[in-house]
Amino acid sequence: VQAENRDFSTSGYETIVADTNIENELHIGFNSTTLLGLLATHTTERVRFALADPSRAGVMTDVDGDENLLTLAMPMMLND
Repeated sequence: VQAENRDFSTSGYETIVADTNIENELHIGFNSTTLLGLLATHTTERVRFALADPSRAGVMTDVDGDENLLTLAMPMMLND
C-alpha cells in the first residue's frame, strides 16, 4: 500500500498481508479520506476489499460482521 500527498511532498509505504488470486500487479488509486470514512462504517476490524480492475469500484464487506453491509469505493486516476 502506498500513499502520496503531492501538495505537501509527503508519502508513505506499508506492506500488508492479503489473500489474492491475481497474477499481475494491480495499481488502483483511492482518496484516503473517503476510504477511511467508508471503513469507519464497518462493524469489524477485518474487511474484505474486492478489486477487479482500475476502472471499477472496490467493494468492501465485513468479514465476521454484518453480512448485509456493503460499501463501494470509487477509484481515482493515477499518474504513473
